[in-house]
Amino acid sequence: MARRSTERSSRRRWSWSWSRVSARREWISKSWSRARGGRERARRSRSFGTSRSVRRSRSSASPRSESERAFGCGRARNTPRLAAKWNGRWHRGGQSHWWPKRAPTSPSGCPRSPGCWGARVVPDTAVASAADAAMNAVVADAVAGGAQLVRVEAPPGAGKTRLIKRMVAAALESGESMMVAVQTNAQLIDLAQGLADELTVGEVGVWPSGAAKDEYGKELARIGSSRRVRVLQKTKEVADPLVVVAVAAKWAHHASVRRANQRIDRRFQLGVVDEAYQMPAATLFRFGRLMERLALVGDPGQLDPFTEVDTARWDGLPASAATPGPRAVDALSDVEAVVHRLPASLRLDARAARVVQRCFYPDLAFRAVSVEDDRALTLERGEVAGATDEVLDLAAEHGWALLELPRRLGPRDDDEVAGALAGLAERLLSRNARVRATWPETLRKGAPLRPESIAIATSHRDQRDRVLEALSDEARGVVVDTANRLQGREFDVLLAWHPLSGRLEASEFHLDTGRLCVMASRHRQACVFVCRAGIGDALEDHQPSGHRPKGSRIDREHDGWVAHQRFFDALSRHRVRSA
Repeated sequence: MARRSTERSSRRRWSWSWSRVSARREWISKSWSRARGGRERARRSRSFGTSRSVRRSRSSASPRSESERAFGCGRARNTPRLAAKWNGRWHRGGQSHWWPKRAPTSPSGCPRSPGCWGARVVPDTAVASAADAAMNAVVADAVAGGAQLVRVEAPPGAGKTRLIKRMVAAALESGESMMVAVQTNAQLIDLAQGLADELTVGEVGVWPSGAAKDEYGKELARIGSSRRVRVLQKTKEVADPLVVVAVAAKWAHHASVRRANQRIDRRFQLGVVDEAYQMPAATLFRFGRLMERLALVGDPGQLDPFTEVDTARWDGLPASAATPGPRAVDALSDVEAVVHRLPASLRLDARAARVVQRCFYPDLAFRAVSVEDDRALTLERGEVAGATDEVLDLAAEHGWALLELPRRLGPRDDDEVAGALAGLAERLLSRNARVRATWPETLRKGAPLRPESIAIATSHRDQRDRVLEALSDEARGVVVDTANRLQGREFDVLLAWHPLSGRLEASEFHLDTGRLCVMASRHRQACVFVCRAGIGDALEDHQPSGHRPKGSRIDREHDGWVAHQRFFDALSRHRVRSA
């Protein structure tokens, strides 16, 4: 009897142990299936612990660290290993991955190193979704909704060209005629190339000027070979395509010319103006009769336009001939505009977006699509070249830097400032700078910084000429131009000649908010300003009164002073003084 009882007990123990083994194998198999998708994840999924641990639910687990909560990743701290296997979910792209080990962390406190799948996905999906929804709302109101007047205010790098392409595609699908006005030939070619590559229905007419044909002949030939884009040669061909794209100057000329064979009489259902804040009212109103409805898309922080037309007919009006198009329409039209604000910047990273938004866009809240520490500028360590290397290292680390030369009065085209800017560009190339970003994917492994990805911005043309003279042959590909001509363009690194450098007083021209905003918002990786010492004192000594004229809503000089003060305070945190 005792022997039979012992055998029965042994069978029960064996059956119970075998059940545990079977359950363990089934659990391991499930873990393997969850972890497959990469050699690294499969390797990690085999490293299960063997110690017995008490499983705990997520609600009873230790809270995540502050950095993990900020980045939306990580598992509970001090959680038993088995609990981490069952309950430690690592989030990536909205999916849940079961992970047995804690991933290594970067210096910022977030698991961002290679092999760490717990890192937050870039771009910031919440910000990207909000930007996408805002663009869809613009298309719905301007194209499908039939709003008479739509105004879109966008921060730097918000994807205005992408929005225009969406509006063109929606117009082609709905059969609505549309005219698109851009500001420069370069913007025309860029938009036409995007439409040729991305359109799947309909046909768009691109109407280039003679200067565009001479400068971009090869690009136009490639664009014309597309099934979706036709390059228009004569004025009468404008009547055929459903959507026509041309520069604003060409629209204005052919809408007001008296010769019948050059005059446009076609009326489009919708007119879209890209970079509308760069267009003076005198140009916009010349071709206003060609459209039934109007959509203005632009960046309100850019430089105000200028015009050479006779302004006598504008006397006594609430807007002048040089007033930016959206502000002139708002002042002179009795149609209430439907206003949309794009909430994100694709160009600026999180470090740059915080500074630019606070200094230049106090009424336009926006964030960067790229998350913190997404982008990096790396420089080889070589011989230390004093302040030049020090300021470049600061820019690579923080995204901003200020090189301050000794205080001295001199001419506007200061040779020493020009030489410092040229030296910074040459040093970037000699240190084999590389740019890296988690998003887009093409930059995850890094890419060398090319000369054409570096720009030097000045306020005046004589300053531009001095910088070009100072550049060596190795850096001849670097783009050097005035802030006016750099509007709408972007670069990996921007070097800027501060507008107030070496000046005794802060004049209204040099306090222009748009000029400084353009200089501070063209970069993707880093921005370095060069100036003479004494800018802070000049701002303090020449503070405008801020008394606005009766009936005036804005004071350009005072607002510019505030923006300069805030921006210089931000730059001063990353300042290097040259001996």
